[in-house]
Amino acid sequence: MKKNSILLSMVILLGTFIIYKTIPTTIQPFIKATVSQQKITVATIDTPRNTASSKIFYLDTIYFPEDITLKHAKMGALGYTSNFFIDFETTMDVTKKEIYHFLIASDDGFRLFIDGKPICEFLGDRPLAKNECTVFLEKGEHTFFLSYFQGYGRLGLQAYYRPTSSNAYNFVGVGSSSLTFKKLKVENAR
Repeated sequence: MKKNSILLSMVILLGTFIIYKTIPTTIQPFIKATVSQQKITVATIDTPRNTASSKIFYLDTIYFPEDITLKHAKMGALGYTSNFFIDFETTMDVTKKEIYHFLIASDDGFRLFIDGKPICEFLGDRPLAKNECTVFLEKGEHTFFLSYFQGYGRLGLQAYYRPTSSNAYNFVGVGSSSLTFKKLKVENAR
């Protein structure tokens, strides 16, 4: 009897694991990400774009762990390894006016815009490193636009924020008591 119950438990556990792995990941889409594979080598954020193909993804956060291929933390591998740009767009609703800190960790370069104004950048190739940018935000809606490039080799990108009144960083895309993100209305979001 004990053997049967152990076997049944293993079958149930295995079945649960298979169902979990085969159900597509669903995320709340707060960020539109346009990936543009280039026909040429990308050396800086200002390399003229010569796009071979592009694809749009809808994300919950800007979190791509360091790796040799572009992998979103929840969505997995997205199929890009070198010479591409990604443009991230979202709308933020600020409920508490104050100075906000944006932390961008990138391998390679980026340029961050808030409300169409450049806030900070790293123009060239580098291993994963961080830049902190600050901006005063009034209450209300604000646009967030982050342009990122990957030349070759390892890659990674993470974007965080925090208000000055807090020491805790949140991923861009994850709301807090001071700032929330507008959910996008998309069909068949990936």
